[in-house]
Amino acid sequence: MQVCQEQGGHLASIESLAEHNKVLAAISATGYPLYMKQWLIGGSDAGIEGQWIWLGVNKEMKYKNFRNGEPNNYQNQDCLMIIGTNQGNQWDDVWCDTVCYGFVCAYNEV
Repeated sequence: MQVCQEQGGHLASIESLAEHNKVLAAISATGYPLYMKQWLIGGSDAGIEGQWIWLGVNKEMKYKNFRNGEPNNYQNQDCLMIIGTNQGNQWDDVWCDTVCYGFVCAYNEV
């Protein structure tokens, strides 16, 4: 996402359940509700369908937290979001131009 890049970061990669929970806590800390919301994160399978990578760190996705029935590649969905609490705060594949409620940036430690 361009906003993340302009600030020296990239869309977040989530490589464990602990990191997933930290992202959820960070979203909650902003005051924006998780309920029924969509938050874009940095996963994609645009290169090879079904082979998910984290774009910002160019790593294969090993930890996955897709909701039941996902990813389904509905009409060529190649990007990734966290979908709100009524869906278990799990992941769903989406079109890369989907307008989500928000997005999660990550930054390298200095």
